[in-house]
Amino acid sequence: MSGPPVRVGVIGTGALGFHHARLLRRMPGTAFAGIYDKNPARAAEVAATLETVAHPSLEALLECVDAVTVAVPTPAHTTVGLAVLERGLALLMEKPLADSLDGADQLVRRAAGQGVVLQVGHVERFNRAVRAAAPYLDEPRFLQVDRLAPFQPRGSDVAVVLDLMIHDLDLVLELVGAAVSDVRATGVAILTPHVDRHRHAHRQPRVARAHAPASHLPADGLLLPRPGAGQRRFFPAQTGLAGARRDEARADRRARAARRPGSGAARPRAGELRTGRAS
Repeated sequence: MSGPPVRVGVIGTGALGFHHARLLRRMPGTAFAGIYDKNPARAAEVAATLETVAHPSLEALLECVDAVTVAVPTPAHTTVGLAVLERGLALLMEKPLADSLDGADQLVRRAAGQGVVLQVGHVERFNRAVRAAAPYLDEPRFLQVDRLAPFQPRGSDVAVVLDLMIHDLDLVLELVGAAVSDVRATGVAILTPHVDRHRHAHRQPRVARAHAPASHLPADGLLLPRPGAGQRRFFPAQTGLAGARRDEARADRRARAARRPGSGAARPRAGELRTGRAS
């Protein structure tokens, strides 16, 4: 890129923030200005590991950057994000954008009012497997995503919908390209005050087209799956909805069979595109 390097920093250096800082400090076209974390011990540890500066306050970091990544706990996204945008700085917010619709709306309005870039870390749309499958998904009729993850206390400050399923909701919206017309969901709080096990289905109408894509998106933040247990299945239009459901049932039977001792990995049937394991 031409021109002076973009001065960037990271706010929040937990599990994800550390990796944002690690990658940004060696990204071409950027000048890494350092980090801020409200935990001084954590900030000092990360700064020493990455050989960068741990700023003593949020304001100190914001004084010397053009853009920041915010990777603080989700309930603090709105407050920290508004402070960044108020200074006219570009912002990459770790997903989800906020823990409430009102908070998200505030961030979007503030970014628009300041004329600055506001992005959200919905990285699954850039997953190589998803990008490879996308050209073959002409008018998808049925999408199923199973996202399983071991319980992590760091993600328990919000419901599993915002922590895990948000990836798959974004994928469905990206791949289908239509507004949601109907949502049916069930969830239960087991280990946390928030919903940590959830099943979600919705339909999206196609304007001037004869079908309505359906999505089935279970998310579970409690299970410790076997490797490869999470998967995404997208059924193209030529498969037909009845065929998609038939192939879905077959795929589920093969998945159960594959979990038995001595079983090999299940292979996709004709008309079924799999993108590999979920994260």
